[in-house]
Amino acid sequence: MRATWQEDGPHVHFQPIIAGEVVLNSPVTPLRDQITFHYGDALAIEMESAGVARVADLSEDLRILTLRGISDHADANKSEADASGSQHRASAHAAAAAAAVACELLPETAGSGGSSLAVRSTGAIGEASATEVEWVRALMAFDDISRGDFRHSLLTDMGRILGLPRAFMATESSMARDHVREIVRRMNAYRDPPAARRALYAALEHARPDDGALEGLSRLMS
Repeated sequence: MRATWQEDGPHVHFQPIIAGEVVLNSPVTPLRDQITFHYGDALAIEMESAGVARVADLSEDLRILTLRGISDHADANKSEADASGSQHRASAHAAAAAAAVACELLPETAGSGGSSLAVRSTGAIGEASATEVEWVRALMAFDDISRGDFRHSLLTDMGRILGLPRAFMATESSMARDHVREIVRRMNAYRDPPAARRALYAALEHARPDDGALEGLSRLMS
């Protein structure tokens, strides 16, 4: 894997990835327009991790990280890129990145009996100090959170505060608690979770400055 980092090594990006059971190989399709409109902050599209993400979602407490080596531009030149060996290079880059992440999570420590691996106690990268349940409970305490239009307004304000070209994305649900839970999950999975949490708090503080639930939410921010 060291060879993959020599000379023109890969560039590492930390951005959302779209996953679904579809191959995108054209720059002019309704699917690409849909992705650009709804998921413009995504870096890549892939297929294999969609099922894994669904399992993690159902298990509630399982955290996953998708590492992909980008092999083509998802356009009409995909076949040519594949033929050039781009998939092999991309997989090597992804493997090297996975090894680097593993080394960070399991640092080598020297002991009397030699080297061993020990898990750091600081938790997962970007992990929130409060649990998902605590965040959902704090948000559900706001009087207007049960209204769909209020939640949509919050997402719009979050997107503006974060400098996004559109509202902060969270899959909508007819049940208010399910939608709030999805907002919390997307907030914690955002590329800068603390910034997303601050944006959510700022949006609620602006929308409902006199709501007593702000006090409970502020405790989660500390």
